[in-house]
Amino acid sequence: MKSRFWSFILYPESCKKDWKDFLIEHGCVFAVSPLHDKDYTPEGEKKKDHWHILLQFDGPTTYNNVKDNICDVVGGTIPKKVISMRGYYRYLTHLDNPEKAQYDSAGIECYGGFKCELTTSEITFIMNCICDDICSHGIIEYCDLIDLYRSLGDYDRFEIVANHTLFFNTFLKSRRYSCENSQTSGKSSNDLVNIIDDYSKE
Repeated sequence: MKSRFWSFILYPESCKKDWKDFLIEHGCVFAVSPLHDKDYTPEGEKKKDHWHILLQFDGPTTYNNVKDNICDVVGGTIPKKVISMRGYYRYLTHLDNPEKAQYDSAGIECYGGFKCELTTSEITFIMNCICDDICSHGIIEYCDLIDLYRSLGDYDRFEIVANHTLFFNTFLKSRRYSCENSQTSGKSSNDLVNIIDDYSKE
């Protein structure tokens, strides 16, 4: 399992005292929530005070890498893959969870050049991943693509699909035509596979 974004939790009572210095000195790009000291379980029991940490990497990295080299060293919980970077960033203060204790977004600390906004290269990378989703799930309608990311709570991909309607509509329309054409002409997706294989051999 790989991801560019991972999260974990730190408890003041059990974490490495200089955890923040360790992350900074090792060049980590990360955001830290305000101290969550007003959280309660659904049963009304107060949760232990804690911080939420959101890690950002230059490229996809593995669970084991994050756990062994970061979480275990600073005394954090096991890492969790983040589906939406901006969605989790909002969760640092429970912005979209009014039933939970609310925290001041001004209390979020960012280090290593962490930015909540996606860069052009990151958007391009995610657009490529969305095209992979379309192909692997056999999606041919724009509404199905929107519903997929809405149901997953993937804010990043949802916003990119919503902001690149022309691109994805054109891609989906072309895929529908390709499917219809293959049915009438007898051609299949294997033809494209052969083209890609030939291209890679050049």
